[in-house]
Amino acid sequence: MPAFVITPRSLGELSAIRYRFATARRGDGDDLLVVTFAGAYGVGSSGNGDALFMRAVIGLALRAFAPAGVVLDLRELDYRWGDMMASVLNDAIVGGVAPAVVVSDACRKALTSLVTDELGEDPGDRLFDGLDDALHAVHR
Repeated sequence: MPAFVITPRSLGELSAIRYRFATARRGDGDDLLVVTFAGAYGVGSSGNGDALFMRAVIGLALRAFAPAGVVLDLRELDYRWGDMMASVLNDAIVGGVAPAVVVSDACRKALTSLVTDELGEDPGDRLFDGLDDALHAVHR
């Protein structure tokens, strides 16, 4: 019987995107999770590994911090196109509350198109220019 070959693995193999976590609380309310992603998301199917990585990071954070809602801060993410980003947004839904997404010029156009065309939603309900506005949207 052949021996097993053990290969060390890391989520970093999927993507060079970086991430940070923070929590926000208003008064004595529940914590909201802020996940910041930074770096270059691959264009089209070359971004599939980036999406898998982002989904894994979000899943880890949801289990670790058990937030009442999520804000994805993508201002530092260069995202131009890739439908797998829809699964990233969907994985950040908590208790039926969709995540608010903070955008910048590096990702606004592509995310507007994704939210409109792939998710069939009004980007004005999901995309925000500032963290504070996004936190208020999720807190409601």
